[in-house]
Amino acid sequence: MRGHLCAKTVIALCSSAFLGCFHPALDDNRLACGDDGCPSGMVCSGEGVCRTGGGDTSNVVLATARQGAPSRILAVCDGVVSTAWELSAVQNARGVAWGLGRSGEIELAFASTDDQFRLFSVVKDVVDQIQNVDWLHDSRRTAWADYDADGDLDLAITDAEHSLKVFRQKSEGLVFEWRADDMSDPYGVAWGDFDGDGHPDLAAASTTAVNVYRTDPDAGNSPTALTDWGGGGGGGGGGGGGSNTPPPEFNKVWSSPRTEDTRSVAWADVDGDGKLDLAVGAKAGPVRVYKGDGAGKFTELWASADTGETPSLAFGDLDGDGDLDLAAAGSDQPTRVFRNDGGTFALAWATPTAESTTSVDWYDVDGDGSLDLTLGNAHPSRILRNRAGALSDWITLDTDKVEDLHWSRSAVAPGTPSACDQARWNQQ
Repeated sequence: MRGHLCAKTVIALCSSAFLGCFHPALDDNRLACGDDGCPSGMVCSGEGVCRTGGGDTSNVVLATARQGAPSRILAVCDGVVSTAWELSAVQNARGVAWGLGRSGEIELAFASTDDQFRLFSVVKDVVDQIQNVDWLHDSRRTAWADYDADGDLDLAITDAEHSLKVFRQKSEGLVFEWRADDMSDPYGVAWGDFDGDGHPDLAAASTTAVNVYRTDPDAGNSPTALTDWGGGGGGGGGGGGGSNTPPPEFNKVWSSPRTEDTRSVAWADVDGDGKLDLAVGAKAGPVRVYKGDGAGKFTELWASADTGETPSLAFGDLDGDGDLDLAAAGSDQPTRVFRNDGGTFALAWATPTAESTTSVDWYDVDGDGSLDLTLGNAHPSRILRNRAGALSDWITLDTDKVEDLHWSRSAVAPGTPSACDQARWNQQ
């Protein structure tokens, strides 16, 4: 099934370059070359589709999961962020994550509170819904990692069925492999190799605690393909790689000692000792950082002086000093950035007023070498520009009701269409 690609009813495009109005032909919501050629500013490509001919060499795109509105993929084009695709099939998304398919194609996973979990592929300027899980009714967050070290990315998902689930990528596609039912209402999920064995481990936030599960590569169990991913346009095979050998098991090695309603988790080596540490955000508490010993034990290293709901955390180097700083989304409170100095955190920046921010992500949007900060908001989301470690308002995005967001960059082969071609077409 092909995803909805910013569908619009185009009857005529008027241009001074033509004696009258150009009457395009529509092919899968793309502007096909007609007998009259293409509108002003566009050329007919070898694929028979009107394009701007901008010569884009990369797709810089922002995926947004939205509640009560179609999710969107935005593209950065000549310093402007515009909607490239609007996915009408995904109306109540809670989480989104970019990954790679078995053949190297870009994939996009949406966790949703509606009737199914959906997976899309993004190839050139075409977005396809390729798979779905129609029995996963209330998923919240999702994250990709190659936990079995077979060269293919696997998927972790939290859902309201009090469980954390892992789908393994195999020769027949993504297959449900493992679940943890020992938590209450899980929310945030993150992969991180805390023991350095080459197999990413899992952390999941829930309403009672944060649990950490070690991936044990020496304790494989038989594949438990309880379901395959049907619908959506076909199977999940194709491509090389993958494995049908027994996967590693997951073993819970740690739970946070405080009984807190936690919502977000993020991994980073905050003190430079080569071992991953874990940041945790709560619904009504401080942001905490737990120091990891590399063997599954975590000790509280720091807690913020302020309290409140922190639905999203993201590590990024704000000031370019080599230490990873911590951005904490604030729900009905300011969003903050805590500067890290060798494992010691201090408040470095905060939004001047309380906002309803549900997601934060660091990304160098303007290509100047400094990480900018994107805020996913209930009201219009925005990008803060980083200049020498100082954040300031820069771009207000034409996208609200955002629950989660995630940046990605991928190469565009010469002469092939790009996300910006799609965004520019939307503006015709």
